[in-house]
Amino acid sequence: MFGIGFTEWFLIIFVAGMVFLFIVAISNGGKNNPTWPGIIISFLLNMLLLYLFLCFIGVMGEPRYQREDPYD
Repeated sequence: MFGIGFTEWFLIIFVAGMVFLFIVAISNGGKNNPTWPGIIISFLLNMLLLYLFLCFIGVMGEPRYQREDPYD
């Protein structure tokens, strides 16, 4: 009755994972470009918004090429 069940453990692990991904995204600071296969597969699985969000924070997707500054 007062114990922690499967749902509570799942929620704790999910929230901890999201906090970890958020910290990793802040530390990297770069955004990734989504790929067409990733967009199509995530759309078919109804996870397109999550995929685009993960690309935005830099966890999934193809890394952007950063130009070298000639004045640096």
